[in-house]
Amino acid sequence: MPRCGGELVRRNGKYGEFIGCSNFPRCRYTQKI
Repeated sequence: MPRCGGELVRRNGKYGEFIGCSNFPRCRYTQKI
Protein backbone atom coordinates (compact mmCIF):
# COMPACT_ATOMS: atom_id res chain seq x y z
CA MET A 1 0.00 0.00 0.00
CA PRO A 2 1.20 3.51 -0.71
CA ARG A 3 2.29 5.50 2.34
CA CYS A 4 0.28 8.52 1.20
CA GLY A 5 -2.99 6.64 1.82
CA GLY A 6 -4.12 6.86 -1.81
CA GLU A 7 -6.15 4.23 -3.64
CA LEU A 8 -4.52 1.74 -6.00
CA VAL A 9 -5.73 1.94 -9.60
CA ARG A 10 -4.97 -0.25 -12.61
CA ARG A 11 -3.04 1.61 -15.32
CA ASN A 12 -1.51 0.94 -18.71
CA GLY A 13 2.07 2.02 -19.17
CA LYS A 14 4.88 1.79 -21.67
CA TYR A 15 5.72 -1.75 -20.51
CA GLY A 16 2.20 -3.08 -19.91
CA GLU A 17 -0.35 -3.05 -17.12
CA PHE A 18 0.53 -2.15 -13.55
CA ILE A 19 -1.12 -0.92 -10.37
CA GLY A 20 -0.29 2.62 -9.33
CA CYS A 21 -1.34 5.16 -6.73
CA SER A 22 -4.28 7.44 -7.56
CA ASN A 23 -2.21 10.38 -6.21
CA PHE A 24 0.27 10.16 -9.11
CA PRO A 25 2.45 12.17 -9.80
CA ARG A 26 2.73 13.27 -6.13
CA CYS A 27 3.05 9.62 -5.08
CA ARG A 28 5.15 7.32 -7.29
CA TYR A 29 4.05 4.01 -5.72
CA THR A 30 3.68 1.22 -8.32
CA GLN A 31 3.29 -2.54 -8.24
CA LYS A 32 3.49 -5.18 -10.97
CA ILE A 33 0.36 -7.15 -11.78
